[in-house]
Amino acid sequence: MLAARILAWIGPISAAVLMPRGAAPYLPPNNTRNHGSAAASATAPTATAGGIDKIESRCPQLRVRYVEEQAGGGAAAAEDYPVNRMRNLAIDGVGTSHYVMVDVDLWPREGLYEHLHATAAGQAAEAFMSRWNAFVVPAFEKKANLSQCKGGSEPLSAELPPSESANACWQEVAGAVPKMCAFDPTTAEAALNDISDLAGCLLAHQCSIFYPRVPASHGSTNYTAWTRQSALRRIPCFQSSRYEPYLIVPKGPGTPRFDERFTGYGKNKIAWTSHLRYLGFRFLVLPGAFLVHCPHPPSAAKQAWQQGSAAARNGTQVQKQSGAEHSTAERYPWLGPGAANVTHAHAMNSLYKVLLADFESEYGSTDREGVTDLCRDDAPDLALDMSFYE
Repeated sequence: MLAARILAWIGPISAAVLMPRGAAPYLPPNNTRNHGSAAASATAPTATAGGIDKIESRCPQLRVRYVEEQAGGGAAAAEDYPVNRMRNLAIDGVGTSHYVMVDVDLWPREGLYEHLHATAAGQAAEAFMSRWNAFVVPAFEKKANLSQCKGGSEPLSAELPPSESANACWQEVAGAVPKMCAFDPTTAEAALNDISDLAGCLLAHQCSIFYPRVPASHGSTNYTAWTRQSALRRIPCFQSSRYEPYLIVPKGPGTPRFDERFTGYGKNKIAWTSHLRYLGFRFLVLPGAFLVHCPHPPSAAKQAWQQGSAAARNGTQVQKQSGAEHSTAERYPWLGPGAANVTHAHAMNSLYKVLLADFESEYGSTDREGVTDLCRDDAPDLALDMSFYE
């Protein structure tokens, strides 16, 4: 995925990559290879040093920082996946005034780098000069279905961990991802390269807005308004405290880092977005810019989260696998000394609540003037009005 990403983004890239335990002897000094400044950042799952070397040798705009996988395996390793540490390392490699924080499974539309530069130098020049503006890049997702596989019938978007047969099918579908999503000028099956490509994908029901199963995650972007806007549009309020858009933010001490206590899956980016909101950042939706999420098998971290959430709903416990070497109190100190037998999902949800209380205590409530507050009306309506495209 990282190699395909580079084809779609001609500007500098700062990436953080998780390496298998024991790969340290093969890593460069300071766990980084420096190839210039960086404007985009990404986190990538476990990789091999050899594979990254091949990418780097062809891509002088890429700067890679490495994180070595910790001991242990199974659910414990998935829950300890250092997602926010990796994001911070990628940010450390940025040498430009702004960066767009995306995960490695999000593809930019073709020409997004040039489009953003033109926007920042043109109609939005004044907005990009402010350290208090965060720019929303709307996200969509490419649909895929296990019915594409022989004998498959389960939807790829299922919220339950996939069965063994579904896992095999996932691998089959994942093999087609570069053709479905990655910009590749050598193939006719290129990505969604512009608005017209996106419109065609939406009208054919092969694409949708990102994560429609959880409207709170991206509903505040207001996708129907985005189809009609030709200039920056400010989001007046958040429909949910769980809003987690993909953002372009200034690089500097005024922009908070990601809280590294969040590991594995769940609440890690939501907490960062909430921090920006409490600080008083304004959220402006960019016209003409978009990202596309490409289908892939559920990560081990997400499956561990789902198992923990299901256990909490059913009143059962999840058996911890090897690698959970620390007590609950040591691993999740914000739960207090008496905490025991809690799921990782519960711990991350609790940490998010602690953070919101800390933000309110430090910065004041979000109903103060100039701050993006929560909306007072109903939940977001994610029905995308397609008449604009038709």
